[in-house]
Amino acid sequence: MLIPLPLVKFCALILFLFALTPSSMALDRLLGKKIVVNEGAYNMVKDATEDLRAHLSEACGVNFTIEKQDSSITTGIFLNLLYPRKDSAYLKRLDIDNQDVFLLEGDGKRFVKISAFSKQGLVNGIYTYLDRLGFRWYYPGELWKYVPKLMDVGISIDTIEKPDFVLRAFFGTFGTPRNRVIDKNAIVDREWNLWSVRNRLGGTYSLKGHAWGDFFWRNIQTFLKHPEYAALVNGKRSELNSGGIKFCTSNKGLQELFVQDRVAELKKNMNDIPNRPVYTVSVEPSDGEGFCECDECRKLGTISTRVFLLANLVAKEFQKVSPKAFVNLYAYNKHAAPPDIALEPNVIVQIIPYGYQDYTSPEVMFKEWKLKCNHLFVYDYYGLPILNLDKPLQGSLTPIEFANRIRFWHDQGIKGITLESSYSIGATGLGLYLFSRLSWNINTNVEREVSEFYQKIYGNAAGKVRQAQSALETDTNLIDKRISLHLASRIIDSQETATQNDTILGARLTSYKAYLLYLNFLYDFQRNEITEDTTAIDRLMTFVYGTFFLKMVHPFPVSEWLKNYGANPEYAKRCWDTFNPTKKGMKFSSVRQWRKEEIDAAFRESVTRTD
Repeated sequence: MLIPLPLVKFCALILFLFALTPSSMALDRLLGKKIVVNEGAYNMVKDATEDLRAHLSEACGVNFTIEKQDSSITTGIFLNLLYPRKDSAYLKRLDIDNQDVFLLEGDGKRFVKISAFSKQGLVNGIYTYLDRLGFRWYYPGELWKYVPKLMDVGISIDTIEKPDFVLRAFFGTFGTPRNRVIDKNAIVDREWNLWSVRNRLGGTYSLKGHAWGDFFWRNIQTFLKHPEYAALVNGKRSELNSGGIKFCTSNKGLQELFVQDRVAELKKNMNDIPNRPVYTVSVEPSDGEGFCECDECRKLGTISTRVFLLANLVAKEFQKVSPKAFVNLYAYNKHAAPPDIALEPNVIVQIIPYGYQDYTSPEVMFKEWKLKCNHLFVYDYYGLPILNLDKPLQGSLTPIEFANRIRFWHDQGIKGITLESSYSIGATGLGLYLFSRLSWNINTNVEREVSEFYQKIYGNAAGKVRQAQSALETDTNLIDKRISLHLASRIIDSQETATQNDTILGARLTSYKAYLLYLNFLYDFQRNEITEDTTAIDRLMTFVYGTFFLKMVHPFPVSEWLKNYGANPEYAKRCWDTFNPTKKGMKFSSVRQWRKEEIDAAFRESVTRTD
């Protein structure tokens, strides 16, 4: 019996398709495995380009290459740094004054193209592209990233992207958890910085804080000749020996000196970094009280009016220098209220409504400042570690509730956000991740983000880890927080079998156990603290710095808290001063990092002891 030729060809085609491996079929959908960078772009965005290559290679199981742009290359992922003259056609689509903005294009078959006029825009585009492919960077460090398995890296898209807030910044109190003895190569610093870049934090604006102190020391000789420039408090001029000094803002000589100093700072900034879209210079007073009480200052009005009058004087001079020049200062402390004068159009006000002001409620503060200033930003405290010591955040600071606060800011017309927070995965990690998502896209589905976080990071243990965390966040016992801690610990201990044959999940759960152990040590220490008990201090600090690289706790504020508020501050200063880790007598050199097995065993023992 003869088989018809068409049927033979059809069967051969089917066999050929079945013979193809999934990887060989996928190669045609990997855009040539090429990242193509135009002239000048690679050196500017080298780290992000290499990161893109590494992520795609890991997700696809094949090596991607980086190549210089060539007109013969038509397939690939193209990184295109734009130049106003050469690429003027893009000016119709991209706002050159917005350093975050980029154009993301793709035909789903042959190319993906990321174009921007700035380094930051191009980097944002790289990580937005990876984000759209499903990559996530929940916490700093490779342990906490999520890498999807990909057989296709093409996307069909043509969109201009920019964030919903022009400033998206956070920092931990006292700075990154640096310690030259524990972390000689600043690994943890670099991991937190990379996490910020990958999650597109930053922005077009850069707002600095207190400025009066630096101005004072820079002009100390003039102040010595003119002590009348200092504030009059209780009938005496303030002594010229403190960076927290306040000024007699009604004094014409002081005004002229301050304006000259700030204009010089502006011109220096413009010379150092030409062609920035925005230049900002702080005019914020030094921290604390001690504002001038002289008759001439009182005639000017409230403390707020006097502070913002000085800001206005600088702003007016800035207008003569550049239309891109702004002054910035807080609405905070004794100058939290709006002034009784109109503000210059180039004054940026960063309001601090949730702490260190007794003027009014946050809601009223937003309402009144919206009537006074067109450039409103927010500075907020999220889990301030010197007060919270990286304990679980509750109430309005739980991740989902804090997300609602961010949405409220957006509804109030706030342009940008700075958070003073903690470098603590255990306490603030998830909230900071949600901050990065919402500050880029305010319409982010927060509940979905949280659910995906637990599922992608903790897999089979997701439900139990979320249950344990909920026990910590919803604890209303003001007397003994150890009850909820013991509950959470027992829940996590029950997941030991979930980590079998999954080393990554095991490492993540061990990190979470380390956080629970820290809370155990901390609660016991605070409950049983005895002035002369140096052993308890050593135990706490040895664990905090012995789990340094897990990043569960921000160790700097813990040692500062012991130095300033503990029952034995002299011992803490003598042996655990993070500002001077190499000083003779310090114990940091005796600290060794806890191994996974040791953390697991100590955790198991803590659970057994409380059962």
